[in-house]
Amino acid sequence: MNLGTIFLNDLRKGLAVTIKHFFSKPFTIRYPEEKRELAERFRGVQYLKIDEEGLPLCNACSMCAKVCPTGAIKVVAAKEKIDGKRRVPETFDIDLTRCMFCLFCEESCPSGAITMGHEFETSALSREECMRNYEQLNKGNK
Repeated sequence: MNLGTIFLNDLRKGLAVTIKHFFSKPFTIRYPEEKRELAERFRGVQYLKIDEEGLPLCNACSMCAKVCPTGAIKVVAAKEKIDGKRRVPETFDIDLTRCMFCLFCEESCPSGAITMGHEFETSALSREECMRNYEQLNKGNK
């Protein structure tokens, strides 16, 4: 017989590891009460920026909708321009069930109106709740 099997060395090593971790502080995050710190580069749900006057930066060029690989973005421009200069979107909808959070919409926006936020809790009970319209996308600014 081997001396290692007589003295149960493997069992003692395993128990030592177990006891070491048993008395150490756990690193579990209690999710609903404690939120995890997100990385600076985290890509969450999109929101639209607004300027100092409360007007949207989006000029309804539909570049984000054209570049979206899944077709999750729908933009319809308003017929009238603001002050005869700028166009604004009449409707701006994002379907979060189709969105891949690929960042193409933010990179392609010439006016810098779309920004990926840090919201990641997007669970919903129906598909209609996953549709974000113009007013809901502006709530990320507040």
